[in-house]
Amino acid sequence: MILAYIVVSIFGLILGSFLGVCIYRLPKDESIIRPASHCTSCNKPLKWFDNIPIISFILLKGKCRYCKKPISIGNLLVELISGVLAVYLFWCCGLGLDFLLGMIFFSSLIVASFIDIKYQFIPDSVSVGALLLIFVIKAGQSIGFCGDILQKPIISSLAGAIFGGGLVYLVIIIFNFILFDVVATIYKKRGKVFYLLKKFDNEEEASCMGLGDVTLMALIGSFLGIQGVLITFIAAPFLGSIIGLVILVTKKDHIIPYGPFLSAAALVVFIWQDQIVAAVSNYLYGISGF
Repeated sequence: MILAYIVVSIFGLILGSFLGVCIYRLPKDESIIRPASHCTSCNKPLKWFDNIPIISFILLKGKCRYCKKPISIGNLLVELISGVLAVYLFWCCGLGLDFLLGMIFFSSLIVASFIDIKYQFIPDSVSVGALLLIFVIKAGQSIGFCGDILQKPIISSLAGAIFGGGLVYLVIIIFNFILFDVVATIYKKRGKVFYLLKKFDNEEEASCMGLGDVTLMALIGSFLGIQGVLITFIAAPFLGSIIGLVILVTKKDHIIPYGPFLSAAALVVFIWQDQIVAAVSNYLYGISGF
């Protein structure tokens, strides 16, 4: 059994190394297959022994063998996160379709989050690609399903995706309408409602969320279902407000990507959804007096 965990952890680390490539290349519209791994500073191709997850980073002391420029610590972090998640999924799901679904889902969240942190956008190829893969697997799981049709994996996944994506899209529409139509009409200056908004270059920057968050929430809904994506939607602002306040104070940066908070909330819900639902139910039961 220990050997199985070791193999799974190695798989997760190797996958994390590939996710690092995706994070670097997808925003630049570069192929994630070719050219082979190379230093992003001097473009020298990496030998296989310089591309071993974590170990190579430690042996090279975080620097390229050739140009001695620092290797992004983000690569190491992605590998570690991927390795830990692989072990956790194996522990709770075993080695099967649920493990495969979980790796597709969380790998996509990792890529989307790190790209969003650096570039403030989420490529549709990440969310939509993973969404389609999850639909295909859920459809396969639905074959021969004899229970309630609404409980079919593919139906539950589709419903969660529509609800999650639709919920965020509705919030964006309402927020933009209030901010840029109602309030802007009062101030007679569209896009410069408050003095703070003068810091933004356009309305999309000033919006609470972007369309990349819509597809990301659709992806989260396809995996966690309606209940899970709803809890994620409610939990993410709490994470965002705490960390966002720190960023505003320390970096004075007004642009805070929301994707990482949605991803973190989705992970929390995946691990503790039953406990969260039970705690909320007990609280509501207690204040209702019944």
